[in-house]
This record gives sequence, structure tokens and C-alpha cells, in this order.
Amino acid sequence: MIGYNRTDQFCILNSEFCIFLTPNNIINMKAPFVLLFTLLSLCGYSRDNNKINTDTSATSFWNYFQLHVETLQKLTGSKDLLVDVSQELHKYFPEIGMGYLLNYNNGKQTSKIFFTANGDKENFPTVRAIVKAAPKSIKKNVIAFNPPSYLPDSLKFDDKVISTNDIDFSYKKGKKETNITLYINFNLEKGDRQFEQALIKMLTEYLGEYEFAKIEIITILNTDSKKPGERTQKLEKLQGAVKSMHVKL
Repeated sequence: MIGYNRTDQFCILNSEFCIFLTPNNIINMKAPFVLLFTLLSLCGYSRDNNKINTDTSATSFWNYFQLHVETLQKLTGSKDLLVDVSQELHKYFPEIGMGYLLNYNNGKQTSKIFFTANGDKENFPTVRAIVKAAPKSIKKNVIAFNPPSYLPDSLKFDDKVISTNDIDFSYKKGKKETNITLYINFNLEKGDRQFEQALIKMLTEYLGEYEFAKIEIITILNTDSKKPGERTQKLEKLQGAVKSMHVKL
């Protein structure tokens, strides 16, 4: 399950081309090929009042959950029930989504549900409040944010395929966010939306929602653009590198 809601909206910001991914995150195309994530403030609100309303709404949602869901196995085993619970969640938190994970270990099935802010860092506190308010009986199986996954063998878009083994990276860590540079052994066209969307989808799945949110700028360069002596790593190491960045969002 992917936590990013994409739109087809376009805008011009400071005479530069932008693609909206979520209400608060944009991709901003700059030379040579840069994906810039910028947080936009859409509206102001009272933090105290917002916290009270969030806590109250979270309690109301979990009250509904306890009345209608006997076990997580029942929830994750019924598509209709999951839809009903999701719709109830959206009554209180229209900007928050939910999903579930199924694991099998030694013949036993375990279930977890997660709540996602769809990549919008402004709503991370809301996700945490929902998880915090979870009933004690299932609290250990309720997690915040779309979790990380595996790195696929290739990145596919249009009729093109890029082996992820042909993608290296370097990064520069700041106080709150991190800038990464991807070196790709492939001739890319600037402004290729299919590539952009495929890359963002792959990285959000691979890194997970929270870790991906630590990245502010992604610069895409051809492998030939590496500077002599520049230290890079294979893309498969990016998950560990980002996790080691102690940034609280």
C-alpha cells in the first residue's frame, strides 16, 4: 500500500515547473535534474484546540473500532470490514489513511494495522495521536506510518527499465532534512513524469513513509557526472543510511 495521494495539478512557482504530489509537498524541477520537496503552509490553526479535537476524534474512532472489530485477524481477513473502518476513520480524519500488514511465522499469522499521513509531515502528529489512543488490547499491533519494504531489482517506467544495481547515491545531512544525489547509469530526459512518479513510488515503498520524509532534495545525475574520488554507495544501502539520520519529524 502506498501512502502518497497523487494529483494532476500543475503550477508555476518562481517561474519553475512544479508537480503536486500531496497538498503540502511539491516536486520542483531545477537544472540539472532536481526533485525538491518543499513544505507549503496552507492554513493556520490553534495548536491547543487542534490537539483537543484530535484526541477526541481519535477516541471516537477507536470506540467505533472496538464495537465492530473483534480481532485484527477478522479485520484484515475481510475487505468489506476494512473498507467500513477506513470510512469511519475518514469521518474524523479525512487526511489520514490506514492499511494492514500480514506476516506468517512458523505457520502462524500475525496482523498489524498502520496509519498514514500520505507523506504530509504536517499530519504526522495526527497519526501519532491516533496510534497513541489505540486500545491496550491491540496497541502492540498498531503502528504509525506506512512501513518500509524491499528494494526491487529494477525501476520500470513507460517501456524503460533501470536496474537498481545501476543506481548509486551520496547524501548530505542537515539538522532536519537530508539532501541526496542519485547517480543513474541511464540517459534520462528532463521532466519525464513517468520516471519521476516511478522513482518516488519506489523510494517511498523502500524507505517507508517516515524515513522518506527526512529527504528534502533529490538530485538526479548521470553516473558520468561523479566527481573524481567522490564516495558513493549502492542504492540498497540507502535505507540504512536514512535510518541512521537522527531527525525527529
